[in-house]
Amino acid sequence: MKQPTVLFIDDEPRVLRAMQRLLRPHSKVLLAESGLEALEILCLEPVDVIVCDQRMPGMNGTEVLAEARRLSPRSMRILLTGYADLDAAINALNQGHIYRYLSKPWSNDALIETVQDAARIAMATPVEAAAVEVADEINAEQESPSQFLSESVRRDVSVLVLDDGNAIKLLDPINQAGIRVEAVENLDTLLILLEQQAVGVILVNDQLLGMSADVVVNRIRSEHPDVMMIILAQHADIGQLSQLINAGSIYRFLPVPLSSRAVLASTKAALARHMHLRSQPKRRQIERQSLEAAAHTDFEPQLNTDIPKSSENADLLFRHGGRQSWWRRLFGLFSPST
Repeated sequence: MKQPTVLFIDDEPRVLRAMQRLLRPHSKVLLAESGLEALEILCLEPVDVIVCDQRMPGMNGTEVLAEARRLSPRSMRILLTGYADLDAAINALNQGHIYRYLSKPWSNDALIETVQDAARIAMATPVEAAAVEVADEINAEQESPSQFLSESVRRDVSVLVLDDGNAIKLLDPINQAGIRVEAVENLDTLLILLEQQAVGVILVNDQLLGMSADVVVNRIRSEHPDVMMIILAQHADIGQLSQLINAGSIYRFLPVPLSSRAVLASTKAALARHMHLRSQPKRRQIERQSLEAAAHTDFEPQLNTDIPKSSENADLLFRHGGRQSWWRRLFGLFSPST
């Protein structure tokens, strides 16, 4: 039975050695001491899970994971950091779409379990489907909703907003495109509407979730894994954000006061992601299991041995759009400065 491939990125060799010892019994382990080295590996090797340190010289973890998302869209991304850096966590989620946020020093059992959960999701995701999904999300941020969603889909999907601020007004362009944008008064109403209609995205002010925001997020994501959650944060802190990421894999985290551009772009990208998840029942089932399970043992994933290299993943993403500007950035990273 073939093991998952995990790429660890850290500028400290002793950390890499510790990671290798920890994961070697469960995975094929690749190591990189810099972001550039990691990107080179992703061009040559299919990788299921990427675990990256945040504070590194040159490219930091947020930058590496954002580029890795485009280069190897099928890979699940995990940020590992020894510092309570709120901005880094927000950027890693919003740009790198991280699966989990882990702190140093780590718990060995928790790290192994998290990597295994991430690998199961990656292995259940077809390579081309992941490439198309990421390309569609990137393009959706720049396009109008009517360009990337068919008329029938726009009639079928809705966006729910639980906020006492101006978020609902910022979504007028999406409403005008034919997608129902509905304000809800409280959490109970939100949960009822999730059961009654086809919801693609919910935007929720964290202050209206109550004291147990991570519990609420976990419940919604476990029962509705194809609904994308965007948290509007009144008083963001790193503890709250890490709990929300690790409890339910929220899609985006937007600090208040809200940026009109960020709200629109995030919601459009979330709608694109929602439509892909709706079309992948196997992946939805595995994501639900990942959220509900307290622990996993005897990890023996099935893996198709005929998986293209990550360079081919990048080619798939290029063919589906959203790649040209990224290639220019990548060549700039590897080219000597003039």
